[in-house]
Amino acid sequence: MNTQTWKLMTVAVMFATIAGLMFDVPAAANSEPSAGATQVRETDGATMVYVPSGEFLMGSPAGIGNSDEWPQHAVYLDGFWIDRTEVTNRQFEQFVTATGYRTEAENDGRSEVWIDERSRYPRTVNGANWRHLEGPDSSRDGCEECPVVHDSWNDAQAY
Repeated sequence: MNTQTWKLMTVAVMFATIAGLMFDVPAAANSEPSAGATQVRETDGATMVYVPSGEFLMGSPAGIGNSDEWPQHAVYLDGFWIDRTEVTNRQFEQFVTATGYRTEAENDGRSEVWIDERSRYPRTVNGANWRHLEGPDSSRDGCEECPVVHDSWNDAQAY
């Protein structure tokens, strides 16, 4: 396996982890749940969906997309459970309350915020974190069921 393939596989797995908190659940001998089977995680009530093992094409054909998407190649993944939806502010708050966890944005005292929809890049805002979405004078009131934001890969791992 070449370095580029390894990097692409690493990024794909990391993305799946952050986006939906990938859960690797070993299947019984010689069997695995059917595609789309669901189960509820007791700790937060999240519904998880089973993605069966298999192979898929990763990347773009040569000449299409960006050069870091080449070469298109087959990747095999073991089956895994993934949250049906993103982790909500309510779920994350339950976790924080139970564990006393502080996110990297809280510890750093800042996070990246897209203030202007037309802007190509976010702006670093002091005091922005999952409790204060746009800075220290903002809140997330009314957004308890929205996906948690200003969380890092390490925060997702802790969750």
